[in-house]
Amino acid sequence: MNKTLLELTERVCRDLGSWIEGTTTSTGGSAGISLISSAMADYDEDAFRDKYAYITDSSNSTVAYSFRKIKNNQQPSGTVFPYRAFPAQIASGLSFAIVDFDISEVKESINVAIKDSFPALAVPVIDTTLVTGNILENASFEVWTAATYPDYWAVSTATAAEDTTNVIHGTSSVKLSVAAGYLHLSSNSCARLRDLENKAVAFYCWVKTAADSNARLGIYTKTQSGTEATTYSDYHTGGDEWEKLELENVSIPDDLAVVQIRLCISKTTAAYFDNAYLLTGNEEFTLPDTLTQPVAVYECNSADDFNVTSWYPCDWEIVNKSGTKYIRVYGASGGNKIEIRGLKTHTALSSETSTIDITPEWEKIIVAGAISNLLRSKASNINSQDKGTVLKEADRWERKYETLKALNYTVYWRSQRSKWGSRT
Repeated sequence: MNKTLLELTERVCRDLGSWIEGTTTSTGGSAGISLISSAMADYDEDAFRDKYAYITDSSNSTVAYSFRKIKNNQQPSGTVFPYRAFPAQIASGLSFAIVDFDISEVKESINVAIKDSFPALAVPVIDTTLVTGNILENASFEVWTAATYPDYWAVSTATAAEDTTNVIHGTSSVKLSVAAGYLHLSSNSCARLRDLENKAVAFYCWVKTAADSNARLGIYTKTQSGTEATTYSDYHTGGDEWEKLELENVSIPDDLAVVQIRLCISKTTAAYFDNAYLLTGNEEFTLPDTLTQPVAVYECNSADDFNVTSWYPCDWEIVNKSGTKYIRVYGASGGNKIEIRGLKTHTALSSETSTIDITPEWEKIIVAGAISNLLRSKASNINSQDKGTVLKEADRWERKYETLKALNYTVYWRSQRSKWGSRT
């Protein structure tokens, strides 16, 4: 069941007894200085002072979901005046709500409650982007913090972009285009590539391009004395089909200063690269950002067989280095897929229309946690005897939050684990 942030916001406020809804019945003052609703004429003047007016209607994108702290409300017109004007004049026929809390604080409290529910409330994930023995970071090109290059990699001359249509494995590939150049992973930014020193290595990647003599693989080295060398694979043959390119038996010098693993393009015709790997017997991988917490790890069939057809349980552990999580996978042979079954925290809900897939029971849990958070925030700003009362109420909601989490954990995950499927 999908719930929007707007729906959760309303539920939290209603459970706090803080949601008076209405519809504007006349056009408000110019430049957004007021909203008018005949329903508000049922309340005393100044009844809403220092509460918040929240436009819940999406029909006017300029004012939709805006909220303002209320200076006063007047009779008999039902006019509500904010301290600070709305983004534009409020038209007649727009739905709104009067609430006791700053809406930004309500949203934050909801997201904190969702985050703090992990791992009981989580997204079940299967990740198959890692390859046993592969030393390359983000080699399936799934992670793009920047739009112009995949994480860990850098671009030279050519233009790089994430592509989600031309994909051989996973959900993304890297598209190179515009000019001759290359995308590279360098030992300057990925220090463990220095472990290639004095070794013979093999580099593989799947490539698709329409032009011949356009796309190929390269390994660049520079020695401590300044000698540079670049070794290339054969070109992709063209024809706009996926081909596996190979660059084998490349000797890395024993006085290595820099090594770069390159994806090269020679023309302006676009080329797509995916599922790269360089086998070294590596057992330690950056934990894919699709996962927050692994549950089980398997060695599967060859990385070049794109359907996962076999599973062999692996010994594994999580290692934290300077804030980065790595997963060590022990005893696996090289060149096979790694399947990680695990959990991912829900993405924070950033807009009113953002959704989270939850059960009715988990909606209750999120609401209880959000209310506890809101009341503690409110108590921190109270300097009177009311503070103790608010904190007691916050404690009551927090106990409900923790109890509901514990009671629903087993039932919830019995239903969610079916999304993983069986592994034999």
